[in-house]
Amino acid sequence: MTSKQKTFLIVIGILCLSIFARTWQITKIPGGLFPDQAANGEDAISILHGKFQPFYEGNNGREGLFFYIQAVCLAIFGINVWPMFLASAIVGVFTVLFTYFAGKRMFGNKVALLSAFFMATNQWHVTLSRDGFRAIMSPLFIALTFFFFVGIFKSNTTKTRLLNSIFAGISFGLGWYTYIAYRAFLGVIIVGFLLLLIQGLTKKPRQLQIKKYYKSFALFFIFSVITLIPLGVFFLDHPEFVSSRSSQVSILNRDLNKGNLIGTAGNVISDSLLSFITHGDKNPRHNVSGFPFLSPFPALLFLVGLVVCVVRTFKYFHELFKAKKPEKYFISFMMIILFVVMLLPEIATAEGIPHGLRSVGEIPGIFWVTGIGGAWVINKIYKLNYLSMKKVAWLIFFLFCLLTPIYDIYLYFGISARSADFASAYRSDLTSVSERLINRASKGLPKAYVVIDGFSEMTTHFLTTKQDYPYIKLTNDEALNLDLENNEELIYTLNSISNSSDFEKKHPEFVKEVIKDRFNEPIMVIFRK
Repeated sequence: MTSKQKTFLIVIGILCLSIFARTWQITKIPGGLFPDQAANGEDAISILHGKFQPFYEGNNGREGLFFYIQAVCLAIFGINVWPMFLASAIVGVFTVLFTYFAGKRMFGNKVALLSAFFMATNQWHVTLSRDGFRAIMSPLFIALTFFFFVGIFKSNTTKTRLLNSIFAGISFGLGWYTYIAYRAFLGVIIVGFLLLLIQGLTKKPRQLQIKKYYKSFALFFIFSVITLIPLGVFFLDHPEFVSSRSSQVSILNRDLNKGNLIGTAGNVISDSLLSFITHGDKNPRHNVSGFPFLSPFPALLFLVGLVVCVVRTFKYFHELFKAKKPEKYFISFMMIILFVVMLLPEIATAEGIPHGLRSVGEIPGIFWVTGIGGAWVINKIYKLNYLSMKKVAWLIFFLFCLLTPIYDIYLYFGISARSADFASAYRSDLTSVSERLINRASKGLPKAYVVIDGFSEMTTHFLTTKQDYPYIKLTNDEALNLDLENNEELIYTLNSISNSSDFEKKHPEFVKEVIKDRFNEPIMVIFRK
């Protein structure tokens, strides 16, 4: 078997692992649809009805590209919870694939395989690949942009160079339709262009020649702008959505920094940096609650890779100032730039830190750096003089590689998905309420009365779309004056259960039923005649 065939089989194995981690039991896990996710579903339905927009105004305003993928899933599988998550899973798998392809172009096959392998089961990326949020698309377009951009310099012909330039521009532009944190990636691109310009200004022929690449850079810029036109036109008509929810969570918001901007900034930066190795986002929709974004072995390799990239950065500037050949260290330096810049969307905020969504742009870069660290360790093992030491080193390395996906998968399926906090974070109670409403409608029963707040109703409204919304929304006060008839039900949802006692006192004649979840926690209270 040739090395290419072995690599192909390994890549297929990594893809199978990533598909398994993102789709296993997806019809059951996560079992609920949080209202923010349901709002995405409403926009996906509007797409199926011909409302095509680059940006959707509801729920504080959201970029729309991901909703088109969800719309396709809903069209194929129907309106349900799991097709919303399947869209995330598909994007997550393609992110693993292009993290490999981009990593191979930048650093070679060894780094690429390690990067894709550790991303395949990483609990942070797996969580985001199963939760129906649009943020999952940002890492994909960062990986795609790097893949095509580096392809400009790896091309052997003018045609392939220009094609890579066009696709790089389109990829970069499409990323703006994914998630607001992606916009920081513009800083990475600007720094990259400036460094390439500085390199190109040297007179030595071995350096990057501006004359050779100016058409490529022009095409990148032109196709980026063309791709961004629909979004730009939308923002010109709706400037209030340019910053979306940013001002509400900004670190400059005095309600969040409590008048201590410097102290708050220090805490945010510290928590953000430590989130990769010591403690991560506590929100089960973003991460396995409280666990670092990287499991122990990849975290160690990430730190090694970070040191390697820093050393290569110093070498880059040393070569640059001496007008020698800095380009061999250029990509390693760009990993440092990518890490710093894509952390800005998180450290510019002061709510819910560490935040697994705002730091989502870090995902491709941290795994490329992890791959760099792993390749460095492998190279050191190769150079060991004593055979016994080499065998022990290989055994330890492969043992930790084997344990990592087992550990990661256990974190998500064994800890997170089995916790009451997980069910609560995804508001599984609202899915249960919706299923009850759908079941009643299928039996031809009259609409139920539901005491529910406006935010929570987004879930029941979306999931009961095909049944023409078989419920009547009531406030607590309206429910108190309700006189139930035969086959009618009054449902108090989780957020309104505490008010059900008032109805019970006023109407002791009605039968009360308490529905509990698998954790024996009440999720709804039902009254009937």
